[in-house]
Amino acid sequence: MNNVPVDPIALQCVQNGTIECINVRIDLSGYRYSIVPGKSLVGTGPFHAFKKYDLEMSLPYLREHVETKTGPEESSRKRDSAGPDLVGKPRTQEEALALVKRFKLDSIERNGVSNILPRDSITVWEFKRPAPLFIARLMLVASAIGEPKAVSRITSDLEMRIQGCSTLKEWWSSSSSLQKWRLISTRKVSGEAKQGNPSPDDLRRLQQCECPFSETRIEVETFSVEDEEEAYGGVSFVEY
Repeated sequence: MNNVPVDPIALQCVQNGTIECINVRIDLSGYRYSIVPGKSLVGTGPFHAFKKYDLEMSLPYLREHVETKTGPEESSRKRDSAGPDLVGKPRTQEEALALVKRFKLDSIERNGVSNILPRDSITVWEFKRPAPLFIARLMLVASAIGEPKAVSRITSDLEMRIQGCSTLKEWWSSSSSLQKWRLISTRKVSGEAKQGNPSPDDLRRLQQCECPFSETRIEVETFSVEDEEEAYGGVSFVEY
């Protein structure tokens, strides 16, 4: 397996000594892999909560550590030096769009052929991309779906509803990775019909992403007893 993508923040952590090295674990099939930090880990704190030391699980802490350790001035000097171009996760639609255009994220190569990706659905083939690129596509897909349709998908499917969530952001923070996948993908074009669901490891990446939708209210239509009786011509039914 060649060209395994590594988050630029992780490479920076190796450079400044936060992580001693990065290891790639490839399974017997040669198709699945995971990236883990080397044996020299950062001090104490949240990092030790990660039992498997999966790099994807550790990156939020590493980013915070790197920003604190280097500071904005040193980070700026590193960007101006001849070192590698470090790409962080986008924070606005404009930044996400710039990354999509720069790295041509609206298409993906499969079997030697470039395939255009759907504008309103994440696909199973995108989970192997580095975190900033995956997040950039997620933000634009969410924008293409739009809040009204996202709310409609949640309220029209009982398996998507979560009690007590009144906004999309509350729903996103409380939902499972599979529910998030259902919200930001369309089975017809996501590749799921041919490939099956993304693996649990892939889906877990969605749990690390901030809600790509705005703080839109979710209102589920409810019926009172009178409404139900009216639906049956005023007839009430005895519970058994």
